[in-house]
Amino acid sequence: IIPEGATALEAAVRVRNWVRTHIVYVFDKKDVLASETLHKREGMCTNKANLQVAILRAAGIPSGYVFAHITKEVYNIVPGMVNEEIYKGIADPTVHCFAAAYEDGCDRFCYYDATEKLQGPPRENLYLKENLETGESQFWRGLLRGPFSDVQANIDHLLEWEFPSKISDEVRDEQNAKFRKSK
Repeated sequence: IIPEGATALEAAVRVRNWVRTHIVYVFDKKDVLASETLHKREGMCTNKANLQVAILRAAGIPSGYVFAHITKEVYNIVPGMVNEEIYKGIADPTVHCFAAAYEDGCDRFCYYDATEKLQGPPRENLYLKENLETGESQFWRGLLRGPFSDVQANIDHLLEWEFPSKISDEVRDEQNAKFRKSK
């Protein structure tokens, strides 16, 4: 995935693009290991970010997790993207997780969201666009509900949260089958 001699910026973009292309978005459990996500080739935002961070850290690139509150409208930008029962069960705002990698040239952590495949005009998709110079993910402001969190070293605190799902396993499985077909 990362060619020898790649800069941190090049590596972060390549890893994000690889995960975006090869890991299908599905509603999954939040406590899935990066190795499981890689093996299954599917996962939700948290799983995709976890895989990105694992690959980047294995390459020696400082990386972590960022959380943002986003409107649940991201699931309704394309009508029928998720079924109505799932849409009703999503909190508003909802928590979104994505990866960040430290860029020496920027002297900061830059954001690399692999959740959604590019679908629109060049380097844009439904809820974010990419900086053409750095490849960094930039979110459409109308979808954000507050600032980003600081970069987190781990997501253990997220994994410890116990909260009941408002979506039945049957409905989730039906939706995931739809996501898998559209890959």
